[in-house]
Amino acid sequence: MVGLSIPFRGIQLLQTPGDHANTSSFGVLQKAGRLTNEEFALIQQHPTIGRRILEGVQGFEDYLPIVELHHENWDGSGYPLGLRGETVPLCARIVHVADVYDAITSDRPYRLGMDNGEALRLIEDSAGKQLDPSIVSVFVSLPEIRDRSHVTAWADETGFRQLSEAVSNAGVQAWQVSMEKQA
Repeated sequence: MVGLSIPFRGIQLLQTPGDHANTSSFGVLQKAGRLTNEEFALIQQHPTIGRRILEGVQGFEDYLPIVELHHENWDGSGYPLGLRGETVPLCARIVHVADVYDAITSDRPYRLGMDNGEALRLIEDSAGKQLDPSIVSVFVSLPEIRDRSHVTAWADETGFRQLSEAVSNAGVQAWQVSMEKQA
């Protein structure tokens, strides 16, 4: 892995984005059964809507790119902008991996969550397509993830901090947060 480490401010930012990343999609996600095309189109709008909601909240400026871009895929097939690779901010790519893990291991009204081994295989299979392969490599090597005998919610403040610090230590290319640019 090549690059700089995540700046301290970037690690601080990653301690709470899970609470805000899916701000606008809760209603549709509680539906039992398969989503219609119209409902999926609504889901694809939630990152932009979430950003708009948080734009009006003082102190959340640095979270806006993470909220808006956490569903952009490594191969460019994500949403809302279709960004690819390292054009997606590093913090958003980290949240994407943690968010996918949390989504596939959590019970939903329409399905049970995957067990840890199955979830890790799916995450590894998504590396280079949906997910940043460098972050996936770090994620699946975390003892907190690899050695789990049961799955509980992981994409919380502690989980994001663990992953962001591990990515930083692994030397994945850094994303410079807007606060550093303004300083």
